[in-house]
Amino acid sequence: MDIDFARKKDCVVFNDVSLLVRTYGSENAKRIKRRMVELQAAPFLKDVPATPPPRRHKLSNRKDEYAVDVKHPFRLVFMPDPTSVRDADGTYDLSKVTGIVILRVEDYHGN
Repeated sequence: MDIDFARKKDCVVFNDVSLLVRTYGSENAKRIKRRMVELQAAPFLKDVPATPPPRRHKLSNRKDEYAVDVKHPFRLVFMPDPTSVRDADGTYDLSKVTGIVILRVEDYHGN
């Protein structure tokens, strides 16, 4: 899958291990790298497991946002590439999504 970033700063951090560790801590950095490898290896978003450890899931209170688990309570939040195919009801067809945009890493339960 193609991966882009909503913020240039995140692209820099995610592609520099020392910055990733400094920003998110060593355990989160290790898991973020693992999730990124899993996301890149998946041909389509539907191929990212909805079961742990990645546990791809749609965020019910945020339009078009999905997440995968990092280290509890943190999640890697992303959205399908805006040019991805949508179904008739306006939702993304995960079997046709080949690109995502990383939005942030956060504990969205604390918000």
